[in-house]
Amino acid sequence: MFLNTLRLLPFLLTFASASYAEPSYQAHSSLYQVVSDFVQNNIDTTSNYELTIAPLDTRLRLAVCSQPIEAFTSQPQGLGPDRNTVGVRCSGIQSWTVYTSVTVRIFDQVMVLSQPVQRGELLTPNHVRLEKKDISKVKQGYFISPEQVFNKQANRYLAAGTVLHNGLIMEPVLIKRGEKIVIRSGNPAFDIRMQGVAMMDGVKGQSISVKNASSGRIIAAEVEQTGFVSIHQR
Repeated sequence: MFLNTLRLLPFLLTFASASYAEPSYQAHSSLYQVVSDFVQNNIDTTSNYELTIAPLDTRLRLAVCSQPIEAFTSQPQGLGPDRNTVGVRCSGIQSWTVYTSVTVRIFDQVMVLSQPVQRGELLTPNHVRLEKKDISKVKQGYFISPEQVFNKQANRYLAAGTVLHNGLIMEPVLIKRGEKIVIRSGNPAFDIRMQGVAMMDGVKGQSISVKNASSGRIIAAEVEQTGFVSIHQR
């Protein structure tokens, strides 16, 4: 009898422990995994990226969901670089919804300055290099090949290490205001040249105002190269 009671004791203890066990809750780690999978499946990028999920409050207790947990976002622009808000919800018997923020950092090989440049200076191969950078907050575009930036002009002083984008460089100014220029006819059948004066700065392909030195008439002409503009005949 003693032996039988002794063998039953572990079972009775197990039953008693289960009766007074703490209620189980949804593991926060499972929510992080759902959020991570959701972001990776929905972010629009082919570059390397890193995800940082803001931790939930450790005091948060959520009932174990009886249905598959679903992640979602209400951002009209969808997921993208920088900070995103992602929701996680359970549609089970005990439904709940929580939100967290996910920071997406995108990395790419981009053109950066290897040395400082002054305003108006033209970029050469010696000025730039490819470097892996976090471009999550570069909103004005960036460059991935040297040919995209060669012979472009810095529009202000730029320090070494600067990630080059459209807001920092421009086509070089080929004609400056007050400069004497040659005005050419754009008609390929004949070539008429006149002397003129530029009334404004101009880059290649830009239409600027110029003054005909002979007639004094101000007309619009397109910048072709240094010292030359053309009038396209209709």
